[in-house]
Amino acid sequence: MADATKDSKSHEEFTVPAIKGAWDKAVYTDSPHVDNLMSAMLQMGTEFWTLKRRQMVVERLLEDKKHVTEAAIDAYQPSEKELAKWDTARDDFIQRVFTVFTREVEKPRGA
Repeated sequence: MADATKDSKSHEEFTVPAIKGAWDKAVYTDSPHVDNLMSAMLQMGTEFWTLKRRQMVVERLLEDKKHVTEAAIDAYQPSEKELAKWDTARDDFIQRVFTVFTREVEKPRGA
């Protein structure tokens, strides 16, 4: 098993610093209530995908019969094939969950 501290430089090159979103200032529609729901959904989607990706790393470590530790998860370097598979899974997730926000809807009469 690779020593997580020894691989920290390559890990730094793979990750990017967190970018704070301006969720509280986002405007998507003409309704602040809908905007708040949209912001909450986007935040939950982000959190979900982060956990899903870590789960995929844990599964890979288990398949490779390696120790599963926080350091091993953080230091894991996916192959190009894995990255492509993860990108496809992420795009499928986005399509299934968030496409509903792009549907054309008719306003009820009198609204």
